Amino acid sequence: MNTQPEPAMSASEAPGLTTMGRTVVVGPPDPSQGDYSRLAYGPPEPHLIRHLDICDLSQVAPPVSFALTSFAQLTDLHITDDQSPLRVEFLDRYADPGEPHRRSYPFDSGYHAHECLTVYGVDAICRALRNVGRGPRTGLPLAFTMVTGDGIDNCQSNELRWYIDILDGQTLTPDSGSPTLDNSVTSDALGLPVEYWHPASRDFELSNHNGPGLDNFFRAGFPAITQLPFAARKPFTATGLGMPWFACYGNHDALVIRPVRLSASICPGSPSATSSGPSSPNRCPTSSPAAGPAATWSTSSTIC
Repeated sequence: MNTQPEPAMSASEAPGLTTMGRTVVVGPPDPSQGDYSRLAYGPPEPHLIRHLDICDLSQVAPPVSFALTSFAQLTDLHITDDQSPLRVEFLDRYADPGEPHRRSYPFDSGYHAHECLTVYGVDAICRALRNVGRGPRTGLPLAFTMVTGDGIDNCQSNELRWYIDILDGQTLTPDSGSPTLDNSVTSDALGLPVEYWHPASRDFELSNHNGPGLDNFFRAGFPAITQLPFAARKPFTATGLGMPWFACYGNHDALVIRPVRLSASICPGSPSATSSGPSSPNRCPTSSPAAGPAATWSTSSTIC
């Protein structure tokens, strides 16, 4: 049996969907859209060659002579149930600059405008990895993916189920609320506070002379998307990674909205702390949670 790895292909033959081929940068501001900037493709990111000899400053990459494996790495995916009663979006405004709080409260990660779209963002990451297929330096097929923590956002069992199903390529319904009413701040069911983006309500915000006017996100140039958030709750079949994957325990795991440890007293609808019965899919786990929160959605991936 041949135990040697496959012959490595050159970096120039590797798929161009990594930072060796292009990067993603902030595009130019659009004055007609409140200086809102869309993402654009930028130039490749050069690799810094590190040598054991600190006096060797050359930046010529040595040829790949032997490769054990090639794998992908993901981190901080933060699958979010933005309809959960454990969300604390209302605290985010207390970290705003200026009067009256002057950023004096540490809740600036209590709300993000994209929270209803996190499952679709992670699905897009999986599609990108499958399109890359091989390590850009080694040329070997990707053997597995390592997720290095914070796969979900708020220590909830339904977020954990969505996380597993997306990476496995299963069908899921990212909806924990009413079947006829969206229960997130993204819709108008909880009012139209200017602190939140209401993508389907721009025309109403403009025409409602008794209201506060456009929300802060529209004023900053965010687009109107009339089908959100309801389209985000529909069942869909994820692409999946198409390879084995492994998960590590992140530093925010077992926390609720970053600073709060999970307990039965703050877990809505959970059984008592002494119950041995299983939690329902939309309840918080009452034993050791398997993944956890952080209040930012800064996702990164690495391919070796």
